[in-house]
Amino acid sequence: MNESLIIDALKKLKEGNLQSFNIIYEETKKIVFYNIVSIIYDYDLAEDLLQETYINFLNSLRNINLSHNPIGYLLKISKNLSLNELKKQKKQVSLDEITENTIVHEKEIYDGKSILLEKFSKILNSKERQIVILHVLNDLTFEEIAKLLSRPLGTILWSYNNSIKKLRKGLKIYEKIS
Repeated sequence: MNESLIIDALKKLKEGNLQSFNIIYEETKKIVFYNIVSIIYDYDLAEDLLQETYINFLNSLRNINLSHNPIGYLLKISKNLSLNELKKQKKQVSLDEITENTIVHEKEIYDGKSILLEKFSKILNSKERQIVILHVLNDLTFEEIAKLLSRPLGTILWSYNNSIKKLRKGLKIYEKIS
C-alpha cells in the first residue's frame, strides 16, 4: 500500500478527476475488506459494506482533510458501518433465524476461514483482532498499523504479541475440545 500514491490520488479526486478513485480503491480495498470481515465475519455482507464504505467516502470527500490519514478515515467509516450492521442484525433476530443458525450447514464445516474467524472472535477482542488481521492478512508493518490506527507503535507491538500468546493458548484449548 503506497500512502503517498493514495494522497496524490485523493488530491486529484478532490479536484474532480474521477479516475483517481480507482487508484484509491485498488490500494485500499483489501485492508478495508478485512477490517469489515474482522467485525462481522460474513464475506457476502462484507462485500456490501465495502461498497457502502466507498460510497460514504465519496459523499464526504469535501470534508476529508488531506493532512490527516485518509486510510484511517476509510477504516473508521468501514468500522462504523460494520458496527451499525451488527446492531441492526441484533434487533432483527427472530425465532426462525435462531433455529436456522443452530443448524450446522455442511458448507460451514468446510469453510475454514469462517471457522477460524469465529475462533478468533472468541479469543481476541475487536482491537486485538484488527491488529492481527492488518499484520497477518494485509502484510502491513507495525509502523503502518500504528499510523493507521493513530496509536503508539509500542502499544501496537504489545497488543500484537499478547494477541499471539492468547491465540496460541486459545487454539490449543479448541484442539483439545475438537
